[in-house]
Amino acid sequence: ELLLILGDELRLKADRLAPKYIALALWAYGTLQTLPPPPVMAALEAQAVQCARAFNPQDLSNTLWALATLKHPLEPGLAAALERQVATEAHNFEPQGLANVVWAWARLGHVPAPQALDALAAKLQQQHVSATGTPFPHSIVTTQ
Repeated sequence: ELLLILGDELRLKADRLAPKYIALALWAYGTLQTLPPPPVMAALEAQAVQCARAFNPQDLSNTLWALATLKHPLEPGLAAALERQVATEAHNFEPQGLANVVWAWARLGHVPAPQALDALAAKLQQQHVSATGTPFPHSIVTTQ
């Protein structure tokens, strides 16, 4: 019953929540492995689309991880908004965040836009070079 009360509050206030709290609300549902009621999920998704440009790598990672954990398909508008922000923020991702994003897309059977994949591949390449001193072969890290 507590989840229903909290969910109703989230639904009513989702449009006023900061991006971080949208991501954390979804993360909490994922951690509990409990899909929010459809009106709550719709409100959280709508606000995530609106504030995706303000998501940092942790917000992106948490949001995608939660949706994948809940096996909740990415609505096209949300997918596009998150992909754009992943591409923008890729250079700021930590390895765990990169892994979470790629895992989430794979679990959902989602093929992101080439710009998002290329940006993540470039970050992965940079991390690999930093760790080993050698680059990956070009064909491994591009979508073209």
